[in-house]
Amino acid sequence: GVMLPKCTGPEDLIALDHHLESLEVSAGIAVGSLTVLALVTETAASVRRLDEYGKLPRRVLAFCFAAEDLSADLGIAPRDAEGNLRAPLRQARARMLIAAGALGLLALDTPFPDPRDPAGLAREAQRAAEDGFAGKILIHPGQIAATEAALRPVLAEGVPQILVHAAGIHDDVPLAGMTELQWRRVIGVTLDGFFAVTRPLLLPMMATRWGRIVAISSVAAQLGNRGQVNYA
Repeated sequence: GVMLPKCTGPEDLIALDHHLESLEVSAGIAVGSLTVLALVTETAASVRRLDEYGKLPRRVLAFCFAAEDLSADLGIAPRDAEGNLRAPLRQARARMLIAAGALGLLALDTPFPDPRDPAGLAREAQRAAEDGFAGKILIHPGQIAATEAALRPVLAEGVPQILVHAAGIHDDVPLAGMTELQWRRVIGVTLDGFFAVTRPLLLPMMATRWGRIVAISSVAAQLGNRGQVNYA
């Protein structure tokens, strides 16, 4: 699967669909096998266009809300002193949720930025479930338990059908000077996190004979960057 960042409108999803179909045909896999999760709220211009999405390629599974990039585009802090999203972001979040519902897509809520605050994550995940979000984007394996507990009423309705893994951190240093802690910390989040999240869902998904697992990696996995041997 693919997560499409900075999606500016329906034409981006249509163009991506054509490219993915070409890749599927050349690779000899079924057309539509590669699924798409679209980040459709990362700029103010993108939010304005949420009403323009009509019939979309079937491979599009979900709209994703991204508070951090939108706040940067607006020139504001994403959260107030109590940790709540600021008013413009709450409005954009609601608009995206409604747009996803109108199109029959899942809606995934924005990541909670502080992996050291499980209580704050639990409160935000609970609000996401109450508001109608199907899930929440996570940035650290330590956030899994709190999010799962908050979304348990959603999970109780059936086996999760879609898993998106996007957790990753980097601690850049040339390999010759890298400590074992630096190596294991990055590998632990990026690779062990994927194992911890994915393994428990494989058999339930197989039992229902349907499911999608989207693992998102950095372009560094293909090109490599200086000091990122543990990350790439």
